[in-house]
Amino acid sequence: MKKHYFLGLAVVWLALLCGGASDAAAAGNTGEFTDNLSSLDATRWQKSNWANGLPFGCTFNPANITYSGGKMNLTIAETPTGTYDCAEYQSLGVYGYGTYSARLKAASDSGVITAFFVYTGNWGQVNH
Repeated sequence: MKKHYFLGLAVVWLALLCGGASDAAAAGNTGEFTDNLSSLDATRWQKSNWANGLPFGCTFNPANITYSGGKMNLTIAETPTGTYDCAEYQSLGVYGYGTYSARLKAASDSGVITAFFVYTGNWGQVNH
C-alpha cells in the first residue's frame, strides 16, 4: 500500500463553507483570523469522516490528519481494492466574501491533487 504525506498549512481538501455576509455575521464569524494549523481547534475546524463514492473513491478518515513539528500532516493511501484512504479538514463556520489564503506543500506524486477551495451550499447534499 503506497502512502503519501503532506505537510503544510493547507490540506488535500480544505473546505471553508461560504455564505452571504449576513450569514457570516449571524454565525458570529465576521472577524479576521489566522490559524497555523499546528493543532486541532475544534471550535473552528473538523476532521472529515465520510466517503465521496464513485468516480473518486475517497474515504475521508480523521486518523489521516495528524500534527507534528508545528504542522498539520495529511495522509492519503491507496487501498488494496483500488480506492483511497484520504484526509479532509473543513471549517465549522460560515464565512462570506473576502480574501482566503493558504500556504501549502503540494504532493509530489503524479495524480495526487493538492487543493485549497471554498464551497457554498449544504455540505454533502446533491443540490448545492
